Amino acid sequence: MIKAIQISGLILLVFFAYCCEKIRSYPAEPHIKYISYSLSNATDTLQNKVRVLTVAFSFEDGDGDLFRDSTRNDSTSKIYYIIYKHVNGTKIKVSDTSLPSSFNFPWDPIMSRNGQDKLQKGTIKFNYFFNYPLPFDTINFEFFITDGLLNKSNHEIIPSDIIL
Repeated sequence: MIKAIQISGLILLVFFAYCCEKIRSYPAEPHIKYISYSLSNATDTLQNKVRVLTVAFSFEDGDGDLFRDSTRNDSTSKIYYIIYKHVNGTKIKVSDTSLPSSFNFPWDPIMSRNGQDKLQKGTIKFNYFFNYPLPFDTINFEFFITDGLLNKSNHEIIPSDIIL
């Protein structure tokens, strides 16, 4: 009888140990992956014609600080981009500064994480607006993100030339 109880207890212990999920560990640096882009025509708030580049990418952030509480006025999580124009077959960075331009990362309260697993992952789309007249007709677009602790992600480049 006692042996049967000990064996049952051992079986239960093995079952519970098997059912417990291990805490996963992810790097603190965010990781992004380009998904797609599209171009469209639109008008801005002043009724000017614009060309809109919409870029979609997936992301993962292991320490869960990509999306912050909007009450903290957080502006460290950003999407950075670098545009290269084509001149006589050569790519030239459009920006005059050494730092890339950026957008504030969108805040989403649904993405706040509690508990031990802080992983945030999902898909983001953002828009970049080109005003008419367009200063160039073909570009390459590179982007990366930073999280709340200024950890930089990998860089992603739209793999094809974009004809505006």
